[in-house]
Amino acid sequence: MANTAAAAIALAGEATALDSAGRHLEAATKYLEAASAMEAAIANQCFPDAEVPGVQAKAAEYRARASALSAQANAQSMAAASNMAASGVAVAQQAQSKVQAAGGAKTVAGAAAMGAVAGFFAPVVGGVMVAGAAAAGAAYATTRSDGVGEAARTAGNAAAGTVDAVKQFDNEHNVSGKTMAAASAVASKAKEVNEQYKITEKVSQAANEGYAKAKQLNEQHNITGRAANVAGRAGAALSSGLESLTKNLNSSSASGGNANAPAGASAFPSAQK
Repeated sequence: MANTAAAAIALAGEATALDSAGRHLEAATKYLEAASAMEAAIANQCFPDAEVPGVQAKAAEYRARASALSAQANAQSMAAASNMAASGVAVAQQAQSKVQAAGGAKTVAGAAAMGAVAGFFAPVVGGVMVAGAAAAGAAYATTRSDGVGEAARTAGNAAAGTVDAVKQFDNEHNVSGKTMAAASAVASKAKEVNEQYKITEKVSQAANEGYAKAKQLNEQHNITGRAANVAGRAGAALSSGLESLTKNLNSSSASGGNANAPAGASAFPSAQK
């Protein structure tokens, strides 16, 4: 039964440590667990009768702190959500005015597309990341009121017009349809080559041979057996340690009753304020 009280003390220590670290929601959970464990220890007569009122008061203190932390965390979450919503509205309004000043969404998108293409072919490692940065920079440039902004808007309009022209050309000449047909022909040819030269069959055969070789090495050198032996020794050491711990705990409570019970409320740390 003393073990129940020891578990309550350990939970209380974890709760106060989490509270001190600012991890308030986790601390609230631990405070409640500690209070429940303390009440269970009282029910199991783990404390001297004279100490029970003090332990009960400490459990109530933990529950009060848990409630305060939960309320604080909820208030912070609501404030953060409100701030995020306000920021989102402000950003959306600003973005809308910027897009209108830049000549419309089509112009901004065209400039961004041109920037992405230019960035993608930049002679550095990570062209995709450069493309993203270039696209963002080109889109922003359309919102400027100076010569740079004028040039970006002109380029964006040109790009947007090019997209429309390409779409019209595709509709007239079925470019995308012919591309799909070519891709289908390539896939068909690849299948034919594979059936002729048994490529996938040879790859599968090579994989099977590799597995067979690994199995042969394991049988010759007993690799898995040695690994199991090491794991077995580690497990035996752990089992021995747990057995020793259990014996010590049992011996500490062998006299029964409250003879070896914790001192009482003084064994529990105070909740944070």
